[in-house]
Formats: sequence, structure tokens, C-alpha cells
Amino acid sequence: MSTEQINEELAFLHQYVKDLEKRDEKTVQLLAAFDKPKEWIMNYLFNLVSEYEALLG
Repeated sequence: MSTEQINEELAFLHQYVKDLEKRDEKTVQLLAAFDKPKEWIMNYLFNLVSEYEALLG
């Protein structure tokens, strides 16, 4: 994966997480397609962001 692709994924994830933070639990579950608590989903997405940032070094 190129640096440009990683940066695009990070930008998308950051915006997605910001959007989800404003939503109620059920809406977050529907948008994320996970039947987990909102807190779990947010942690999962933050972990994805961390993984992409680690790829950038």
C-alpha cells in the first residue's frame, strides 16, 4: 500500500469516526454493520487508524 493510499484511508477513517461520534448507539451499529456497543465500534476504528499510522512510520 502506498503512502498516498494510507493517507486517503486515514482521512476517510478520521471523518467516519467524527461522524459516528455524533450518532446514537443503534445508528452507529447500523452504519458500521457491527452488532456491538458503540464504544467497541469506536475502539475498533481507532485501532484501524493506529494501524494505518504505524504503516506510515
